[in-house]
This record gives sequence, C-alpha cells and structure tokens, in this order.
Amino acid sequence: MRRTGKIILGLLLISLAIYASLCGLRTAPYLPKLAMCIFFFAMLLIGLGTFMLVWKAEKKSKKVKRVFLCLDIIILIAMVLFISLFTKLKLNSIKRDTTTPDYLIILGAGLYGDYPSQILRYRLDSGIELLSVLPEDVKVIVSGGQGPGETITEAEAMKRYLVDRGIDETRIIKEESSTNTLENLENSMELIREIDNKENLSITLVTSTFHTYRSKLLAERVGFHKVYCWNAPVSDNIEGSYYFRECFALAKSLVFDWPSTIKS
Repeated sequence: MRRTGKIILGLLLISLAIYASLCGLRTAPYLPKLAMCIFFFAMLLIGLGTFMLVWKAEKKSKKVKRVFLCLDIIILIAMVLFISLFTKLKLNSIKRDTTTPDYLIILGAGLYGDYPSQILRYRLDSGIELLSVLPEDVKVIVSGGQGPGETITEAEAMKRYLVDRGIDETRIIKEESSTNTLENLENSMELIREIDNKENLSITLVTSTFHTYRSKLLAERVGFHKVYCWNAPVSDNIEGSYYFRECFALAKSLVFDWPSTIKS
C-alpha cells in the first residue's frame, strides 16, 4: 500500500513538473529570470518524482527511510506554501473599486511589435471603462518600458491605444523605463512626485486578475498611502498558467522585492 502511495506521488510530481515546464516556456520570452526559477522547480520535481518511482520500499534501510521522511516533509511544506500563495492570489483577484483616486496606473504587459498583447488590451479596455466613470481631472499613468521584440515602449503603445479610443491625451502620463512590476510602481511614484506634493497619495491599479495582489503589495511598499484595484479579465485558456507562474513571482516579491528607498 505504501509502495502504491509512493508511485502515485511520483507520477503526480512528474505531471506537475511537465505543467511547470510548459508555464516556463510561456514565461521565458518576457521574464527569463522567473522562467529559470520555474524550470529549476520543474527539474526538482522530476528528480523527486523519479526517486519515488525507482526506490523499492522493501530495500530501504533506516537511513533511507529517514531520507524519504525528510523528502515527504519537504514536499508537504512546498505544497502547503504553493496552495497558500495560490489561494491568496485567487481571493484577491476580484477587485473593482470605483473610489476616486488621485491617479490611475495601468501596468504594462508586453507588445507584439508596436501593438498591445491580448493581456495588455484587456487591461487597457478595463482602464477605459474605469476612466469613463471617474472625474476628468484624474490622470492616468501608463507604465512600461521596451522589451525584446517590441519596437516602441509599452507606455507609448498604451497611450496610442487610449487616445485612439477617445481618452484625452492631456490625461495621460507615460512611464517608459520600467522592466518589472516594482519598477513600474517606483518610477510612477517618481513621476507623480515631480508634479504633485500631496502627502497621502491614493492610486487605482489597473492590472490582470492574477497580478492584482502582488501589484497592490508592491505599491504599498513603494509608499502609496491608499491603493485601490480595478482588475482586468484573462482568457480562460491561459489563466491557469499565469496563476501558476504568479505564485513563484509572489514568493520572490515577498522576500526580495523592496524599493531602493522606502517612502513614507
């Protein structure tokens, strides 16, 4: 019976490794460092899964049994952490607050040449929806630099998209140098500080469902006093893989992503 359990666990680990690898392949063109972490995790899972399959229970010595016990504990802790992070993301994925902020920030999400990706179009369309009900003096920051395969900055492409759909150009502020979420928010804060001396700034973040929790966390670390969220949908066929990789991104951000200067 215990041998059967090991076989099932081994097969589950290898299956999860295959899924992780597919998510890593999707991620690699845009976030190579995160993709490397996912691939490393996948290799670890394959190793553990194979280990579970090849060892015969009857040949185990006391030392080997202790090794298996340690592996079981490590796997259990990893699964609990993964499920906890995934649950945190899902519970915070539905946020649509119409409270009037000082500024709206739409976070970039990749281009195809000079045209927004599907995820970015969904964010921009959601931003347009919110801008239509906010006072006209609320400005919007479009945040995103230029990545591989992009012929212009994400911010410029986002501005063009908004203007083409009726948003007044004078409402739009471009942040064009960021390469990740933390930089999106740090650089946006710097732009705001150049034109606004208000102490307790409030913002509404427009981003995808899976990205909401981490973006809000980082915005608060950067120093925004009040952070509201207005999320954009994601296509069902890619939502799972994005939530999966976001668990790794959230784990990284919880430990490593702190602004260079903590603002009060």
